[in-house]
Amino acid sequence: MASSFSTQLLLKGIQPIETFTGADDQDSTAWQQGIDELFDATKIDKNGRRRLLPMYFGEDVKKWYRSENHSSDYEIFKKHFVTTFTSSGYKLKIYSKIINRRQRPDEAVQSYHYDIISLCSKLNYGHVRKREDFTLATWIKAINITTSYNG
Repeated sequence: MASSFSTQLLLKGIQPIETFTGADDQDSTAWQQGIDELFDATKIDKNGRRRLLPMYFGEDVKKWYRSENHSSDYEIFKKHFVTTFTSSGYKLKIYSKIINRRQRPDEAVQSYHYDIISLCSKLNYGHVRKREDFTLATWIKAINITTSYNG
């Protein structure tokens, strides 16, 4: 675990942490990424993260946490958490954004590319996380294939 000073900074709320309530409008992926950034900044190791995370759950999420036997591996737990608290309505909204997302005339290819990757990672958490799975060249190739089929 991190130094006690780093842990105290986290626990004392130097940067307030939004409680995860599991509401439909709350993005579990974005919340998880935000709390991971805070854990990184305070140098909390993976075991420490796993122990501290439930402190930032709302009542319903705590009920879920207490009612199941979760993996002690932080990465597996994170994936299970995000999968559990991503509603089908949210997935449909993200899917719609991916389908309707077009590169703006003044938008850089990289900006468009990373926006699409971000949306894809929200829809399929963990799969697009690995750079080798989804490089810019792969994305451009996929766009070229798609556009050649569509006209």
